Amino acid sequence: MAKPMTKMNFKKRAAAAVLGIITALSAVSPVLAQTGRPQDRPKEERAQENFCTRISATASQIDQRYAQRQLNLEARRSARRSSLNERRERYAEKRAEVRKKWETKRAAALDKLEDKAVTDERQRALTAFKTAMAAAEAARRTAVDAAQKSFRDGLDRLFAERKAAEDALVKTFRDAVRAAFQKAKTDCASGADAAAVRETLKASLEAAKQQFQDGRKALEPIGAKVKDLVETRQTAYKKALDDYKAAAEKARADLKAAFEAAKESATTTPETGEND
Repeated sequence: MAKPMTKMNFKKRAAAAVLGIITALSAVSPVLAQTGRPQDRPKEERAQENFCTRISATASQIDQRYAQRQLNLEARRSARRSSLNERRERYAEKRAEVRKKWETKRAAALDKLEDKAVTDERQRALTAFKTAMAAAEAARRTAVDAAQKSFRDGLDRLFAERKAAEDALVKTFRDAVRAAFQKAKTDCASGADAAAVRETLKASLEAAKQQFQDGRKALEPIGAKVKDLVETRQTAYKKALDDYKAAAEKARADLKAAFEAAKESATTTPETGEND
């Protein structure tokens, strides 16, 4: 069967999505660390001009890196989905092969029984046996297929929910970073104090980063839920097998009894009397 993608944890995937932003933010550190000196007004003005110029360039760089990281992330997600679908297809093919072999084996066993069904009573008993076994096998396959589908649907739902939560968390972080830089650019354009703009930007970026980290920690791991899905499927498999065994055992017992009854009937000669 296809193995659940339990290793696709959020830390790796979400980190990949925001790595470009966080890496780019490091480029802002020298800018944020700059301080102007009140006693040297021309130099402070140059520092403010340099700060504002670099803020615009860094904001653009962040958007570019984020876009590329997002494309890479989607490509990896698509590859994982394709790999999962391929494993599922291989499992379906293997299951079909096993069922075909079982059908061939069962047909051979029924042929042997046909050789023993030499009377009308045995033929009727064998027909009933075939019907009962076919119904039991059909019920088993239906139950197994339903359990497998429920398992796969459950996995897909878990992964979709996690992806939505991850994407929302990353988008919130990205929007907060964009808003912080936009405010810094607006403040620079309005001639606000460079030191104050830098401190506001720094605080906003730290808050965005902290919010992202807190959100990441708050996401519930899906490992336990995947385990529950596996256990539910296995329980359904076991019930399907147990029900099949019970039905098959009854069918065999009924067939044996019918064959024995037909044998006794064939070997017993009725008593007759004649009048002299």
